[in-house]
Amino acid sequence: MQLIAALRRSTGMDTVRLGNVRDGFSLATSHCLVIGSDGTTLGEYGQWLNVELSEAGGDPTAVWRKHRDGPLRFADAEIERICLVAPYGTGTAEFFQIIISRYQYWIERKLFAPAVYAAPRSPESLMEQSGCRGVSLDQCMAFGPPSYRLESIEDLAEVLRLEVQLDDAEKAEHERIVIRTRDMRTGEARSTRHFDEYPQLRTLKLRLARFFADWERSSAGRNGATLTGHFWAMPSTVNSYSAIRYDKRRCRLPDVSKVAFPTSIASIDG
Repeated sequence: MQLIAALRRSTGMDTVRLGNVRDGFSLATSHCLVIGSDGTTLGEYGQWLNVELSEAGGDPTAVWRKHRDGPLRFADAEIERICLVAPYGTGTAEFFQIIISRYQYWIERKLFAPAVYAAPRSPESLMEQSGCRGVSLDQCMAFGPPSYRLESIEDLAEVLRLEVQLDDAEKAEHERIVIRTRDMRTGEARSTRHFDEYPQLRTLKLRLARFFADWERSSAGRNGATLTGHFWAMPSTVNSYSAIRYDKRRCRLPDVSKVAFPTSIASIDG
């Protein structure tokens, strides 16, 4: 795969390999492309439409009438989310996870439907193309080569270390919490420490730590199989932090450091 070869060259990590591919993503209408009669792009639909509405005094019907029988076409993007992994050590979590989106635009239909009943009722309906979307073409045409966008790169060992550190800080705070209750029938007051009331929470591990621990205890892990040899993608750093539900500023921890890679890959063959 040319993408993997290009990443190995640009990053210097010869262990980069495919994790998995998820497809089925598409762009919001406003971020799709308007294609002119000469086959070049006029920009994103949302930006193009705002200019057209400004020239038409904000009248969506005037914009629709102007272009409903014209040569403009609408191009949507087929998006694949590619997960790559790059092991750098023997530990279960010692690998980089690289998430890249592959965009392929397709010219799939005329811009607007010409029928009278398709006239937009508001600028919002024209922006969303809720009732005025053009007729599909007999055959979709690829618009340009695919492009690639680097979404994230994370050191899973570092993510795991910070997740555990945040969890320990949160549990230390919960150690100081006292729950006070009052029996509504007798009026008796009772005070209980948080972990005495909920002892199962003291040893509860967060999902990423549990996953790695479960793998190491499994027959596959004990026999030397690696996570990166399977087609899984770990939850992102943001999701891991969201699951913790803890304010990082209170325990003065830095964000997970990102490895310095370009945010986009201009051209990759294949």
